[in-house]
Amino acid sequence: MSNYDLNNLNDLLELQVKLRGSLDERMVISWIRATQYAVVDTIVTPLYRLLNGSFQKFTRIDDDKFGITMLELAYFTDLDTGEPLSEFKNPYTNETGTFPPALLGPNTVSLTTDGLQPPENFPFGTLTFDGKLGPAYTDGDDVWMREETLVRMESDNPAFGNYIYNEIVTYKGSWSDANNPDIASVDSYVTYNTTSNWRPWMMPGDTPGHIMSEGYGKKVHSIDELPEDYLAIARQLNPEVITDPEKILTSPAQGRTG
Repeated sequence: MSNYDLNNLNDLLELQVKLRGSLDERMVISWIRATQYAVVDTIVTPLYRLLNGSFQKFTRIDDDKFGITMLELAYFTDLDTGEPLSEFKNPYTNETGTFPPALLGPNTVSLTTDGLQPPENFPFGTLTFDGKLGPAYTDGDDVWMREETLVRMESDNPAFGNYIYNEIVTYKGSWSDANNPDIASVDSYVTYNTTSNWRPWMMPGDTPGHIMSEGYGKKVHSIDELPEDYLAIARQLNPEVITDPEKILTSPAQGRTG
């Protein structure tokens, strides 16, 4: 067994696919639990929780490129009760907006040695990614790998609007499993950090500052291994999706938001 060379971009790309997804074309399931905050005059104020389930399929296109078909089902929840929210009351303006739909996708993006690349025909506006893959680090049998993406969006769709979104996601898994040619998908844990400007649906008015998120998650082997609170909400609000996300993931109609 030869180890991946962490200074080789093609090796980094394949390692990232093993940690984030799979080298075969199985559906990969993962979840993230996060808190989103407003940062105004350097003061951090929690706004709500985010429960996200992600369903992805990876396809090798070339040595330096994979396609990822992605479906996300995400819920905004109350900070204290964990109940799903449909409306957001901005604590600075007291204006009320509507959260975006829970269902995003399916969409197809690319993962290359330059990081994530946007869909070729994104239907909701102009979308550009500036990505970065790595670096990766090892310590004993642990390997960590970072994926950074700067997203710029111009859209008339209120679920998106015009915004800049920075995402840094770090995946942690077993170095020996990653280097095992018989293992296509490595069990992994995720840390999740983002910053962005205020979104139009947040009704920010002239409020200064920005939004940030911090969270964690992991890859799982089946839908039943998703967090119980997430599954309860999904089965209540989107039973047709959570029952068979693979059916939607492979449907020819791409780019839905709800």
